[in-house]
Amino acid sequence: MFGAFQVGRLFFIFNTLHKGLKSGVHYLQRTQGTNFCDANDPAVTDAKNFIVYGNLQGTGAQLVTNLTVDMITVIPERSDPTTGIVSVCPCGGDGSCDIVNGGTPPDFVTVTLGVAGYPLNMSVPYLKWGIVPLHVSVRLPFLGA
Repeated sequence: MFGAFQVGRLFFIFNTLHKGLKSGVHYLQRTQGTNFCDANDPAVTDAKNFIVYGNLQGTGAQLVTNLTVDMITVIPERSDPTTGIVSVCPCGGDGSCDIVNGGTPPDFVTVTLGVAGYPLNMSVPYLKWGIVPLHVSVRLPFLGA
């Protein structure tokens, strides 16, 4: 019974994280003038706050316990028109996504919980599963300019 509860909790938290990331990407994909090459861009900061706290100000309780803004990674991506392969958009040189220095907006925006994911502690009496990293990411086309 405890195991079923923990598995249900795992799916609930995964779903909550996925919905939060998706909402953050929806916010970013429609924001005009976002500089994805600047980690301190107000739109990127607002999106991260929205994912973690459910508001742009970054106030109140976290939507998921122990989720922090530092766990969230925003990745601009571009699709190669000849191969269709999607890769990280560079912040310098040819094909740059740095709009401040003459680059063009990305084709896609991906928001992820980084390499480590969200560490979910799974435990059941007399059985210890330990930390389960939840790797959640969302990619949507960028619609802004």
